[in-house]
This record gives sequence, C-alpha cells and structure tokens, in this order.
Amino acid sequence: MSIKECRTSIELFERFIHQCGFSVTDQKLWFINPHYKQKFHLTPRLLPHCVWKMKYIRNFFTTSCWYILTISHK
Repeated sequence: MSIKECRTSIELFERFIHQCGFSVTDQKLWFINPHYKQKFHLTPRLLPHCVWKMKYIRNFFTTSCWYILTISHK
C-alpha cells in the first residue's frame, strides 16, 4: 500500500538519484516482476529495451525497477 501512496515515477526517481550525487551503474526494468514467480507462478521478464527509451510510456508497463548506484565524482 505504501508503494502506491508514494507514486514515484521512474523519471522522478532518476532525478533524485542525480540530485543526491549518485550515478546509475546498472538498471533493470521488469515487465513481470521476479517476485511474481513466488506469488503468482509467472516467469520474470525484463521490459524490452525499445520500451525503456520511451519515457513516461515505460511507467505503464514496468512492474519493478532495480538500480545499482555509485557515488558520482564531480
């Protein structure tokens, strides 16, 4: 429930990453969240890369985002 109340889009999260002095080392956008394997017996699937590049559209198809961050050296 708290995740829905947060309403943080991918774009907003990425803006916060850069404002806080981090950079993205790796990211995965999931169409079928890996946690759904246990919950619903669905096979995890990454969102196709062509959809990754369509800002705002990708928000409708992404069920989970995983990021690895590093501290940016300015």
